[in-house]
Amino acid sequence: MRLDSAVQQLLGDFRARRPVRAKSLLITIFGDSLEPRGGSAWLGSLIQLARPLGVSEGLVRTSVYRLAREKWLVGASSGRRSYYQLTATGHRQFANAEHRIYGGGNRDWDGEWRVVVIPRKSIDRTARDAIKKELKWQGFGTLSADVLIHPTADLSPVNIMLADRNLTGKVKVIRGQSVGDSESPQALLSRCFDLDHIAGEYDLFNQRFSGLWDSVRRPRKAINGEAAFVGRTLLIHEYRRILLRDPDVPDPLLPSDWPGTKARKRCATIYLALRDAADQWAVALCEKTGGPVRPPERGYSKRFKR
Repeated sequence: MRLDSAVQQLLGDFRARRPVRAKSLLITIFGDSLEPRGGSAWLGSLIQLARPLGVSEGLVRTSVYRLAREKWLVGASSGRRSYYQLTATGHRQFANAEHRIYGGGNRDWDGEWRVVVIPRKSIDRTARDAIKKELKWQGFGTLSADVLIHPTADLSPVNIMLADRNLTGKVKVIRGQSVGDSESPQALLSRCFDLDHIAGEYDLFNQRFSGLWDSVRRPRKAINGEAAFVGRTLLIHEYRRILLRDPDVPDPLLPSDWPGTKARKRCATIYLALRDAADQWAVALCEKTGGPVRPPERGYSKRFKR
């Protein structure tokens, strides 16, 4: 299958889903394409970037307004133009997700669980719910109503999040081995995470992107920039959606045929094949409509190569 045809097939599938989640798609565009280059974009540029993905101008404007109201984006005016970028919270959540999306994943396990205990008596329900929501964003699973666990999570983002909420010391963050427990680590994971559902999502991802994966492995003289941008954005959009529900279980605790391993390799192959053409198209569009764009940050070239 030709690359353009594979991208159009993916785009048709994406557009057929209802409702089209434009807010989430815009966050993908910010995180994948804009954040490495300073993270700021004119509203008009966002409209043009979303256009080939089938998102109308009106829907972009509405979605940006809602993202700003929900504290994901912050706007600033320059003359008659409005520019938007991720808020501090948005930056933090993207940074937490970036390593998981573009890095190498957690392959080893030290045998220790990362446990977060949220006491009911000293923290109100609204704060507890907000903490649990952000911990789940970081890949934690639910052991009980106010106890969340993870086998490998970096606890630094957890501590930063708690400090930002003035909850350091009130929420207990623990790291240690299970002692005298007859339940296997695999059984505990299955109890705290819906691994069967996640495996099914990875199977669907591998199937959905098989045509694009086949097309990028064939030699070609040039790649259409707009098609590359659409394909790469949909790729990361779908992969991010699954990955942020995946606890990123280390290899020793996974079955040998875990479909997430295949999905990561497939995602890396497609991403690296489309990256340069997609970048050239997106940067040219942003510079034409909104002005100069910064060079990408140093870590950008290491995506999927760590």
